[in-house]
Amino acid sequence: MPAVIPGLCCPHCLPRPATCSAFGDPHYRTFDGRMLHFQGTCTYVLTQDCESGDFSVHATNDDRGRKGVSWTKEVTVFLGDVTVQLLQDWIVKVNDEAVTLPFLREPYIYIERQTNTILLNTNIGLKVLWSPRSHVEVSVPGSYKGHTCGLCGNFNNYYQDDLRMPNGRITLSESEFGNSWRVTNGTHFRSSCRPGENVDPCKDAGYQAKKGANTRCKILKSAIFKPCHPVVPPEQWYGACVYDLCACGANTDDCLCDTLEAYASQCRAAGVIVQWRSASLCAVGCPVERGFVFDECGPPCPVTCFNVDVPLGVIESHCFKPCVPGCQCPAGLVLHNNYCIPQEKCPKIIHGSSSNATVTQ
Repeated sequence: MPAVIPGLCCPHCLPRPATCSAFGDPHYRTFDGRMLHFQGTCTYVLTQDCESGDFSVHATNDDRGRKGVSWTKEVTVFLGDVTVQLLQDWIVKVNDEAVTLPFLREPYIYIERQTNTILLNTNIGLKVLWSPRSHVEVSVPGSYKGHTCGLCGNFNNYYQDDLRMPNGRITLSESEFGNSWRVTNGTHFRSSCRPGENVDPCKDAGYQAKKGANTRCKILKSAIFKPCHPVVPPEQWYGACVYDLCACGANTDDCLCDTLEAYASQCRAAGVIVQWRSASLCAVGCPVERGFVFDECGPPCPVTCFNVDVPLGVIESHCFKPCVPGCQCPAGLVLHNNYCIPQEKCPKIIHGSSSNATVTQ
């Protein structure tokens, strides 16, 4: 897979990566494809390089006021001498200082925001996608195969041994496994946090709640998502969805959307784009007055007044980022000053000998 080192123009090749995700309240899908449910409200090692210590990714959970379940609250990435905190409300801190996006710290990191997603790119090929409600995806290149540990597993293409604890022992208990990866030192250590237990929220919620959860989650097995079923079987996400809706109580819409977004993201990674949103289902409000429309798999590098004369294939060949769901300019319009405008309305841009282009109205 081509990858770009922050600060350099040209890509280099990295062995094909694997992705681990945490979503809902929270469910973890490991690099090797195992789904597990873990409800602790402490800070945990999501994944780290256990061979040479190149990186470590921690996730902090909270219970949002509901006992027995939890959601991902923030993600912290440690890389070289740089610490990146991905927080709620689109706040990003680098070495404890809030930064504005896009942000480049050579040679380690590049961070940007695309609609509802923050993308962190690193010089070692580690990538983090963060949707601040509670969805995080961590991608590591194949060069780290068999070198990782944490809640995301060991990336050896064998899911049966993913519940390996720091002491090397494999457990059958998801809560014992999760609790073993709790971070017990450092700036994010919270003594007041609650360890995870093996819980069944549907058992506590009662028959009616479980029946309602099953009904609403059936959309995952419906014709809307059918194009994705052959490449990403929906059963794991269906189980996670029912679990979430039993646990969420009144906030079932948010919880349903979390799981559907996680499944759609997995479909995108497998090359299947599903147009599943509607006005009544997890709609994303785009600023229509500025000409934007929603696209489930929008171009990661938009056409702007500055690059409108560059062939689209060239733009895309220099743009090594995943397509992400978000607000885009429709075909025929280009982006300028956060508005979608016709190409002929672009200001005249004079490219001088310096690196900065001059704009004339």
